[in-house]
Amino acid sequence: MAGHSHWANIKRKKEKEDKKRAVQFTRAAKQILSAIREGGPNPEINSALRAAIEFALSVHMPKDNIDRLIKKAKGELDSGQMYSGIYEAYGPGKVPMLIEILTDNLNRTVNDLRSILAEAGGALADKGAVMWQFKEYGAIKFKPERNEQQINLDECILEILELGDIYDVVYGELCTVLLDKKNVASIAAKIEKLGYKILFAGRVFWKEDGKKVENEQLESVSKLLETLEELREVQNIWW
Repeated sequence: MAGHSHWANIKRKKEKEDKKRAVQFTRAAKQILSAIREGGPNPEINSALRAAIEFALSVHMPKDNIDRLIKKAKGELDSGQMYSGIYEAYGPGKVPMLIEILTDNLNRTVNDLRSILAEAGGALADKGAVMWQFKEYGAIKFKPERNEQQINLDECILEILELGDIYDVVYGELCTVLLDKKNVASIAAKIEKLGYKILFAGRVFWKEDGKKVENEQLESVSKLLETLEELREVQNIWW
C-alpha cells in the first residue's frame, strides 16, 4: 500500500506540474499572438514580441514551438481569417471586466463567453457599460532587478521616471510603467539598456477608481478568470 500511495502522490504531482506547464504555454502563446497583432512579427523592431518570446523561453516552451507559432500567427493575420475585439462583461457581484479575444469563429467564441460568464453569475454587458471605467495605456513590466541583481525600489523608480514621457510607475512584485502606447517601443528599449529584463510590453486597460474586489467575491472572480484564460481565443482580461 505504501508503494501504491507513493506512486499516487508522484502521479498527482506530475499531473499538477503538467497542468501548470500547459497554462504557462497557453499564456505565452497568447502574449506572442497579441504582440504580433499590435506590432508585427519581427522581434527586432517589436519590443512587445521580444518580451513575449523571452517569457515563452522562461517557461521552457521549445524554440521550435515559438517559431511555428510566429509563422502561424503571421499567416493567419495576412490571410485575414482572424477576428479580434474587446467584449465588456460583468463577473460575480457585478465586477466589471474587459475581455479581449482573437478568434477564427466569432459566434462560437461569443457563445462560449456567454456560457462561462452565466455559470459564474456574470454576463456580457452592453457596449459602453463597462469601458468607461477603464483607461487605455501602454505598459512595460519588469522586475526591479538590474542585470539580475536586486536594487533599491526607490532608486529603480526614480531612474525610470527620469526617462521622461511616463505617466506613472506602479510597483509590487513587478514594476509596471504606464505611458502613452505610442511610446512603448522607444521607452522599452531605454529600459533594456539600463539593464532591466522586460517581461511585458504592450497595451493595458487600467481601472481608474482603484476599488478592490471584496474578499467574499475574490474566490468566485478568480475561478472565473481561470476558466476564461483556458479559452484559446481569450487574449487578455482586465478587471
